[in-house]
Amino acid sequence: MKRWSCLVLAAALVACQPTAEPAAPPPTEPTISDAPSKPLPRRFLPGAVKPGTKAKPGEPLTIEAQTTGENGLVSITVTAIEEKKYSLIKTYERTEGLIPYFVRLTVRNESDRDMSDFLPINIRFGLQDKLTPAWDTFNPPLRQCANHTKPATNSLPTKGAAYDLCFVVLSKAGNPVVDVQYNGPYYNENPLIWAP
Repeated sequence: MKRWSCLVLAAALVACQPTAEPAAPPPTEPTISDAPSKPLPRRFLPGAVKPGTKAKPGEPLTIEAQTTGENGLVSITVTAIEEKKYSLIKTYERTEGLIPYFVRLTVRNESDRDMSDFLPINIRFGLQDKLTPAWDTFNPPLRQCANHTKPATNSLPTKGAAYDLCFVVLSKAGNPVVDVQYNGPYYNENPLIWAP
């Protein structure tokens, strides 16, 4: 009888022994996200406007412009958006129902370097109906608005040198030109806009 009591007591003592707590997992090293980092905004030349800048006709916007050498500054001013009469184009084919608009610009060198290589070819025209394309650089050019390309050579040799451009934009009657846009290099994703 005494032997049985010892066995019961021993079993009870074993059962009451404190259990060891599970070991904590080792600390994990911080992981670097595989997601690509957001690119830093471009640093423009001092004096150049940022993409998306808006202006009214008559207000110049100075852009950073690409040339064969170093980049420089060129200002673009939309000087006028003029609605004209259909009679100016009625003798041309496929112009029935269209209205001509003259869009006039001034391009000026704002740098201390030759900017004659700058090509103002990234000019776009917005219509009231955004879904309808505009027909621009009408050919043959009209006598009243013929200079839609820059001078052939030595157009912006020094600071202050400038030239004027005039684009003929055709649109359906009742769908006027409401803005002019520049979406050249550095501004193609968020163009500059001139609107009345």
